[in-house]
Amino acid sequence: MGKYKRKTNRQSWNADCMRQAVEEVLEGRMGYLKASKVFGVPRTTLEARVKKVKKGVVRREDSAKKGLGYHKPVFSPAQEEQLVQHILSMEARLFGFTLNDLRSLAFQLAFRNNLPHQFNIEKEKSGRHPNVRLRTPEPTSLARAIGFNRPAGKRQVGCLTSGERGVLVTVEICMSASGAFMPPMFIFPRSRAKPELLDDAPPGSTAHYHTSGWMQKEIFLSWFDQFISFSKPSKEHPVLLLLDGHTTHTKNLDVIDKAREKGVVLLCFPPHTTHRLQPLDVSFMAPLSTYYSSEVQRWMQQHPGRPVTIAQIGKLFGTAYMKAASVQTAVNGFRKTGIHPLNPEIFPDWMYEPAETTNRPIDAHDQDQGKQHLIITSSTLSTSNITNYSSNKLK
Repeated sequence: MGKYKRKTNRQSWNADCMRQAVEEVLEGRMGYLKASKVFGVPRTTLEARVKKVKKGVVRREDSAKKGLGYHKPVFSPAQEEQLVQHILSMEARLFGFTLNDLRSLAFQLAFRNNLPHQFNIEKEKSGRHPNVRLRTPEPTSLARAIGFNRPAGKRQVGCLTSGERGVLVTVEICMSASGAFMPPMFIFPRSRAKPELLDDAPPGSTAHYHTSGWMQKEIFLSWFDQFISFSKPSKEHPVLLLLDGHTTHTKNLDVIDKAREKGVVLLCFPPHTTHRLQPLDVSFMAPLSTYYSSEVQRWMQQHPGRPVTIAQIGKLFGTAYMKAASVQTAVNGFRKTGIHPLNPEIFPDWMYEPAETTNRPIDAHDQDQGKQHLIITSSTLSTSNITNYSSNKLK
């Protein structure tokens, strides 16, 4: 066999020479140009390695290593193991991690612990890992049919998409098994506050503003603070908060840390099962949507030729909400889902039949394809005794 002939001069420099060149530049005895000529190393490579040492990304003694080996790991082995255990624990609770979720989590950990890193600061994400793979979601109709099975899809990965067009407003709502309703929180698609948007909204309603109109991690943290004040949990009397799999709910470290501190246990509904298991979906969202649609239709009849805008959302939603938010509706929602009173046999066999045709897990979360201007996100809360709450999303 013939000898291999190198086709490039890339990284043909001597490691010891690179180390000496880096040292001379760092000590100020030479500039980049002189050091590169004296020690026979590429100037651009020398500049890059000196910058990494100055930023604390690599140590001086590691600055001359070739290839990718000179990159210092961001996390220690113990930290990596802790991260792995956290991900496995979350997955066991049906808080599935996508690749983007994992990269965002790694960035948050490095940032909060002041660890040197080369992660993308603008996107607030770490780099990709060669051993991590994404799984592609399947259509909603099949997902719902297969998702509501007896094992409830433990290995599914959460993924939420939406088909709304135009202006939308998100409203976070929460109800309890005893019939209590937490004041809603609106997210208006604006960059600046406008208090009058809450005129005639349900009593106690609060508002946040984001150009997208969607829930954001920092906004959900604010809602979670309100939730703690409303439910008054403690480690002696913990509260169970049931959520859908949206990333702002389940991949939010600040919320997770605060939940552990305050005595709130976070639990995610299995993917594709909220139409059966989410009390708000089962008993509250349908009448709320009906009342809201009626209010919209009535308003448009009274104002021909004018579309509904965010200026009318607070009043229209407020009227519909006050009609739908009854004690009986909340109690029935928890009863029909078997959450409270606890009834594991609440669902008859025929409800599981669509899943029997495939009898396999799928890799998608519910893809809601609503058409309205309003989105209401939801979660469910339960104490260790009787009190239960639920929170969801209308489109």
